[in-house]
This record gives sequence, C-alpha cells and structure tokens, in this order.
Amino acid sequence: YPIHGPVHVTTPRGKFTSEIYDISLNGALLLRAVDSELVVGETIDVELAMSGAPEMVARAKVAHLRGDRIGVEFQDMGTKDFDAFSGMMLMLAQQARPSWTSG
Repeated sequence: YPIHGPVHVTTPRGKFTSEIYDISLNGALLLRAVDSELVVGETIDVELAMSGAPEMVARAKVAHLRGDRIGVEFQDMGTKDFDAFSGMMLMLAQQARPSWTSG
C-alpha cells in the first residue's frame, strides 16, 4: 500500500529519520538518507507512526538498496507492535477497497 510519512531507523551505527513510500505485510520501501550507512542483509529497527494509528516498531532486514530507496523485510515485532501493525494494514486495506454505489 502506498503511504507517506516519517519513519525512524536505528542501525548498528546510529539513528536517522527517513520517509516511507509503501508498506506490505512483509516489508516496506523507505527513502535512503544520504548519510545512512546500510548494508544489505543487516538487521535494523524501523519505527513508524501513522496518523490515527499507534506507533509500531519492527525489527527488519535490509533486503535491497537501489538508488535512493531501501527495501526492508520485516523479521520480528512484539505483540503490541504487531497489534498496531495489523490495525494499520486493515485501515490501509479498507482505504484501498473500491467504493461501489448503486445507480
């Protein structure tokens, strides 16, 4: 699902703020900050708070680095974070569903 908003990333070398472009059940596509030093395969923490949804933190693996984009694959999240993530995905799915009217 396409979404836009800030995301905070914690790596073994520090933290930076990025932007999220889309999200799925398995991962997300983020903007790659100019000064971020990421390595494909490394584990990072991704912290996301969408308007109207609780904040969530997910452990993720850097799946790919392409230009100014970071592809991450979600690996693990706590129960509270998973509940927040599930609610967010349900909200995005409902927004993406076409609205049919009779007429």
